[in-house]
Amino acid sequence: EFRTQQPQLTHLTTVGESVLSRSPSPDVKGKLSRVTAQWADLLGKLDERLTSLGAAADTSREFDAGLARLRDTLQGISDQLDDIPLDREPEEQLRKVQTLERQLEGVRPLLADAESAGAQLCDVLSDPASRAEIQAKLAAVNRQYNTLQKKLDLRKAEIEGSLRDGRQFEASCAKTLGWLSEELGSLSERLLVSADRDVLQQQVEHHEPIYKEVLHKEHEVIMLLNKGRELLGRSNGGQRSDTRNLQRDLDKIQQQWEKLRKDVVDRQTRLQTCMEHCRKYYRALEAFIPWLAQAENRVDSLRPDSFKRRDVEKQLRELSAFRNEVWKKSGEFENLRTLGEAFLGACDVDKEIVKQELAAVKARWDKLNNELLERTQWLEETSRRLLDLSEQLRDLAHSVQRCEDKLASHDALGGAARDPKMLDRLKGLREESIGLRKPLGTVRQTANDLAGEAAEAGVSGGAQLQDEVEGLAERLDELQARLDDRCSQLQSAATALTQFNDQVKALSMDLAGLEEELESMKPPARDIKTVRVQIDDVNKLVNKIAHASDEVANAVSAGERLVDSGLTPDAQATRDQTDSLGRQLQRLDERVRARETELDTVLNRLHQFQQRQADVLEDIQQASEEVRRLKSVGSEVDVIKTQQEEFASFRRQVVEPIAKTVDEVNRLGSGLIQSAAGGVNTSALEKDLEKVNDKWNTLKDKLNERDRKLDVGLLHSGKFQEALDGLAKWLTDTEEMVANQKPPSADY
Repeated sequence: EFRTQQPQLTHLTTVGESVLSRSPSPDVKGKLSRVTAQWADLLGKLDERLTSLGAAADTSREFDAGLARLRDTLQGISDQLDDIPLDREPEEQLRKVQTLERQLEGVRPLLADAESAGAQLCDVLSDPASRAEIQAKLAAVNRQYNTLQKKLDLRKAEIEGSLRDGRQFEASCAKTLGWLSEELGSLSERLLVSADRDVLQQQVEHHEPIYKEVLHKEHEVIMLLNKGRELLGRSNGGQRSDTRNLQRDLDKIQQQWEKLRKDVVDRQTRLQTCMEHCRKYYRALEAFIPWLAQAENRVDSLRPDSFKRRDVEKQLRELSAFRNEVWKKSGEFENLRTLGEAFLGACDVDKEIVKQELAAVKARWDKLNNELLERTQWLEETSRRLLDLSEQLRDLAHSVQRCEDKLASHDALGGAARDPKMLDRLKGLREESIGLRKPLGTVRQTANDLAGEAAEAGVSGGAQLQDEVEGLAERLDELQARLDDRCSQLQSAATALTQFNDQVKALSMDLAGLEEELESMKPPARDIKTVRVQIDDVNKLVNKIAHASDEVANAVSAGERLVDSGLTPDAQATRDQTDSLGRQLQRLDERVRARETELDTVLNRLHQFQQRQADVLEDIQQASEEVRRLKSVGSEVDVIKTQQEEFASFRRQVVEPIAKTVDEVNRLGSGLIQSAAGGVNTSALEKDLEKVNDKWNTLKDKLNERDRKLDVGLLHSGKFQEALDGLAKWLTDTEEMVANQKPPSADY
């Protein structure tokens, strides 16, 4: 390109010199000089460059060839490093890496030679771009070398680290297994949690470091297990016995660790749970015991000031308030028992201590409640008894006052007070006053009991109750003395009247008893034996009535004597009493006579029935014998007709009278059965009637059979018309006989 521009430079120089020759100009001369100098400078540089390139051409080729070999060698080492299998044993991998490391060390002189050749080439080359290119190639080779060196170092470090980790892991496994075995051995005995607070605290303090150590070791064990799994993941377990050993160690560590951790945590949980129950129990116990002692002291101090009802009621209110307070504390007591039972349930040994504490607290609690209940019941009973005593005293005083008022009103009657009929009134008043003795005794006993209890309890007020009762007793004694004096005056006048009244009353009761005896007699029976017994009973009753009649006559005479002597306050009433006895006796005698007549009538009817029954049975038996003795039906018409006439005559003469007798027997028997009262046994009569009718029906069946045979014989003899006439005649006779019979009845 410079050679092609040489003519223009020559032309420029010629033109410039021509211009300068014609007109010297410094500017033109300067410009021409600068162009010529620049041209020469550039051309010199080009020549120098051409010379340098020629000299460096051979060196550059050698340099490129060396770099290419060096890069290939480094790439080969890198490929060999990448081809090392990861599943081989670490020792074998380390040997291969060390071999590649030695090969890389052998490449180091080649790299130095390449750097030296590059430096020489840079010295030859004056062009900065070429130098920069050479240096860039050298830098790339150096980077490749350094990268490969780092790769080898890293791989070697990994393998050495793996070997070191394996050895460290084996040592850690052995150490961990030894520690686990030691800890498990120390925990081999069963933990028996004590219910003794001090022993339990020692157990907790002894186990706490073990628990913390296990928790502290948990991270290490987990890291060890993870490391072991990582080593297993990097190795081929199917080709190495070490892998199986490693897996076995890991499984053993896992099992023992889980067992140790479970045992330690379980023990820690049990101990902490028991300790928590222990704290809660003793906290509740220490809070409850002082109150319980205070409550016991308070119960001992609760007693009434006196046996006045007002003081007792006040003490009851205070005791009720205290019982409410105790009742509110029952929740704390139950909570204490629950906490104690929970504490005992969580412990294994030394339970007797807590049981004794709970039993002692329960005994004191029950004693407190029982004392409260007994004290409350005693105060309530005392209050009730005081109230009852007060009411009884008031009622008794009213009763005594009422009796005194009645006696005063009696004394105010004057002469009428000496009437014998006033004796009952005074006796009633005296009985009323005597009846007050029993409630007085009850009141006195109650007052004495209350006074005794007051003395035992050290309470005043008991003697006042006794004084009130004794004052009332003195009034009652004075009243009874006055009543006894009044009664003795009227007793003699009333004795005769009382005896008469007692006699009348006794006779009235005797007559009433005879009436009841008559009422209790059963209705007439329907058999002769029983009727005769009933007649005997009536005769005995008649004798009793005769004796009572004599007693009534004596009572009437006594009443008349009382009236005549003027001892009876009401003569008409006395006569009415005796008249009433006479009427009662007469009424009873009439009823007994009617009963006697009724029994005689029934006995006569029974005798008549039995006689007729025996007669008709005998007649039926004789008729049956005569029927049995009749000749058999003949074969001739004349003979049969004769037999029919004889049989008709037999019916008229024998059978028809028997039929009337049977009807009479049925009438008599039915009358006795129908007239029997309810509950009277008539089965014997019914059986007798049934027997008569059965035999009578049997006889009628035989007679009908005889008629039938005669008719059949007459028909068989060829005389049908005659037989028919005979049948018509028999039907006419039968209809007449049936028409003469009485209609059928449901009774015999």
